[in-house]
Amino acid sequence: MMDVTSELATVRDLAETRAHSGKTKRLAEEPETESPFRPSRLSRFIPYLALREMRMPGHAPKLDFGRISALDEHLGMLAREFAGASHLEFTLACTIVMLRRGIEVKRNLARFRRIWFWHARFLCSRLNSRWLISAADTLVDFPRNRTEQATAMAAVLLGSTVKLYETERRLTDSEAMGASRPPLPRSDPNQPPVELFDGLTAFQVGCGDLITNLNTRLTLFCSGRRRNTATRILDELMHRMRTHDSIYARMERRP
Repeated sequence: MMDVTSELATVRDLAETRAHSGKTKRLAEEPETESPFRPSRLSRFIPYLALREMRMPGHAPKLDFGRISALDEHLGMLAREFAGASHLEFTLACTIVMLRRGIEVKRNLARFRRIWFWHARFLCSRLNSRWLISAADTLVDFPRNRTEQATAMAAVLLGSTVKLYETERRLTDSEAMGASRPPLPRSDPNQPPVELFDGLTAFQVGCGDLITNLNTRLTLFCSGRRRNTATRILDELMHRMRTHDSIYARMERRP
């Protein structure tokens, strides 16, 4: 099986041949330093339907964690997480990463929406919960309208609440969980998080940013000119959940 670099080199050769025939020069003019893991070349010259059939190198996915400042290294780490998955899933994940970093937002947002418009059923059946929540995060940050943003926010709240609850349950009720679910180790930012289920990882107590990011998104969603009765209630409830003895407050207080 060809690796990612070989496949991209093949695509590049094809594009350069087409450029000489006058059909396109876009790929030939791109800088040589572009990472082989960036999805722009594959998604530009190969239809998304074909990307569904192409498999990423490897057979044993390795869960990534953290954020590497160098984009190429981060996408390389991401490629290992999608070992054996389709190139379409990997392309979507890379697109989400670049949107979060503010890279070519207009172009990557258009790609994100095209992929979901044509392949929503496929992605919902293939992506794990972790990446479905990440896609919902993206829709909260880049909504087409208020209804879409509200629906995506509901998905993010559901995923975040379950993640926090299951983390606390593993921390405090390991006996009830049985031998197949050992107690969670103390959070260490230098160690990969423990997987809870379906790609959803345990909250990194004391160093995770889930609650902070969620609160930021909720604050932005509940503010501005479109503030209404529902957003006022949501804003107040989230404030109380972080003030009283709830999972949100306990996780922020734990050492």
